[in-house]
Amino acid sequence: MEDETEVEQEFDPMSCEVYKRIHEILQVPKDDLQTFRKYYEADHLLKKHFNVARYFWIYDRVQMKEKVENGNDFLVNLVRSDQAKVWWLQRFQEMVENLDKNVIDSKKTLTQEESDKCNEEYFNMFPTKKSKGFDLTQKKDCDALQGKIYHHLFGDGFTIGKQVRYKDKRGYTYEVVPEILEEHKTLLGFRKPELFKDFGLLNGEYQFIDEEESEEEKKSRKRVELWDHLVSVAFWKRIKPLIL
Repeated sequence: MEDETEVEQEFDPMSCEVYKRIHEILQVPKDDLQTFRKYYEADHLLKKHFNVARYFWIYDRVQMKEKVENGNDFLVNLVRSDQAKVWWLQRFQEMVENLDKNVIDSKKTLTQEESDKCNEEYFNMFPTKKSKGFDLTQKKDCDALQGKIYHHLFGDGFTIGKQVRYKDKRGYTYEVVPEILEEHKTLLGFRKPELFKDFGLLNGEYQFIDEEESEEEKKSRKRVELWDHLVSVAFWKRIKPLIL
């Protein structure tokens, strides 16, 4: 009888239409279903997983930008989509030279003008109460902003905060929890096992293996750089009245 009870309690991805559709995407093997059933049962966890996959493994900033640009949706929805938020995080981290995705540690701060623009963009994109904003001319606030975005995109417990002192003020640095990142990597690997053949592991950080940039990639990168410039100059002025 105990064995029958255990079988009845096992997770069955074919038990309802929603689970079936999710299973078509995730492709979790039978032996691993119990471990990963939470991603079938809680849509917010599945959403966070897709964000982690996009950010850490699937898209670099060039590809993420093109994904957003080609999205078939209203402009306001595209701007506030998770894909757009992932792209914005990637761009911001380039600006502050936070090159290790596993550790939030800004190597550079912004000018006052850049800080003002980033604050405006952030409060337009992310569902958060309007506050005095972040002083991104200070490392403490550059790190704090990234920490808030990680929490929003990737979920509770994704990072561990460590209190540090920035000159005369206290703040936090953040590190990704390795076990959680590994769980997402395993889940992604079920449906995209070929993806990790294109990645190397260097100093604990997953990243693209460097290859010579092709002419098409150079053109694509230049288009992205131009697009970034247009965003910072005019994009938000145009959509702000639609959002607020």
